Amino acid sequence: MNLRFQECWIIWLFNNSIDLFIWLISFVNKGPNSLMMLLVSIGYLLINIYGLYKWIKKNKNNN
Repeated sequence: MNLRFQECWIIWLFNNSIDLFIWLISFVNKGPNSLMMLLVSIGYLLINIYGLYKWIKKNKNNN
């Protein structure tokens, strides 16, 4: 069960990376509201990386 939740963090990391890439392309092409969405995507990616780090750290402490 622990592995299942860790896989969710990895899937979200993949999803957030793709989202960030899409909004980066939109920002370079001067898309409307792309700056704000780019900042939001960076925030989500940072939250996801921190959550994955905490999950791995907690999982190592439990084993």
